[in-house]
Amino acid sequence: MRKPNNYENTTVPGSFKRLPAGGYVCDIVKMEETKSKAGKPMLKVALEISEGEYAGFFGNLFRERRLSSNKPQEVKYPNEGIAYILTEDDEGNCNRNFKGFCTALEESGSAVWSDDDKLNNLTGLTVGVIFRREEDEYNGKTFWKTRPISFRSVQKIQEGDFTVPDDKYLDINYTGTGFDQTDTFVAAQDDIPF
Repeated sequence: MRKPNNYENTTVPGSFKRLPAGGYVCDIVKMEETKSKAGKPMLKVALEISEGEYAGFFGNLFRERRLSSNKPQEVKYPNEGIAYILTEDDEGNCNRNFKGFCTALEESGSAVWSDDDKLNNLTGLTVGVIFRREEDEYNGKTFWKTRPISFRSVQKIQEGDFTVPDDKYLDINYTGTGFDQTDTFVAAQDDIPF
């Protein structure tokens, strides 16, 4: 048997690192205005950790996945590094989570709105992000992933002025402590864009 192509660059299953729950300073690497499956306006924000031990985490994971894929152009940016933020509530007013995102950017020194009240392109800006662990299921097996859950100013993250919410279990009856639903941007299943 000859050595398969790309053997040296192929990762061993389960060998990649998981991001621990916590607060991180992140750059916005891409922002897209889109709609949820339910047709609600939403931002899709790709994040990259820019400081500390995990700097470059999502970009590195993305490159590793591309290197080990037979179809590298089909590999998408890690979903764990993407925040989905509804901009309006059910009544068409500003969603609290969107306001929290904008406020965190403003408190970090960034201009969110243009002079004519249009959303600026936020790509390249830096913001504080809190990530929590969430249990997920695929093909009958459960596993843990870490997802962006809330935004804070860069300064609050750097000073440790935040609380990491409890793990989110698949069990819908779980009643752990941590952030309540009004402080997170957890979307209903119908609001996830894909």
